[in-house]
Amino acid sequence: MTTNIAEVLNNCIHKAQRLPTTVTMEFLRDVLHKWFNDRCKQAGKNPTYIGKASIGHCNERNEWSLTYHVYPIELTGYLVKDGKHDGLVDIEQHTCTYRNWDLDQLPCDHAIAVARYIVQFYNSYQFLIGTKTNFNSPYHEYYNTSWMQTAYAPAINPVPHPSVWEVPNEVASMIVLPPNSRKQAGRPKETRIPSA
Repeated sequence: MTTNIAEVLNNCIHKAQRLPTTVTMEFLRDVLHKWFNDRCKQAGKNPTYIGKASIGHCNERNEWSLTYHVYPIELTGYLVKDGKHDGLVDIEQHTCTYRNWDLDQLPCDHAIAVARYIVQFYNSYQFLIGTKTNFNSPYHEYYNTSWMQTAYAPAINPVPHPSVWEVPNEVASMIVLPPNSRKQAGRPKETRIPSA
């Protein structure tokens, strides 16, 4: 599966492309409704504070940070040495020198190394990945499963029958003709041309 939503939708409606427009739109609405409903249910069943994809990213970063060395600079600032570069992490401001934490709002590998250091040596900071009891969260709130449920909650209403459509008189009286075009020579293409 691809992350390009246009490619995903094109692949899904491939069979419905030859049908009339209203039937194609109803098919697409049905597919989107099913996807939204499934994702909303998945978010409700998630046993953790954040989504599974976010936990996967943080677990991968946790693996990277196992060999890092952490040195406290001040109360919330830490120097993290990873063997290649030195990173400065501010736990309170949720910032790192490399700006990974600033940009995607998930704790970077340097921040996770600092969290492990704090839990290990001070045994006080609730920074555990994916727990519902997390008070001072290192994640942005849009990674919460409640935000995921809210994003997929709105209903996608079906297209009503044409007999109940309210069409203005000026639109109903218009005569729309197809554009003047010349058919291309040769057999029409049924599949798209793959990109290079």
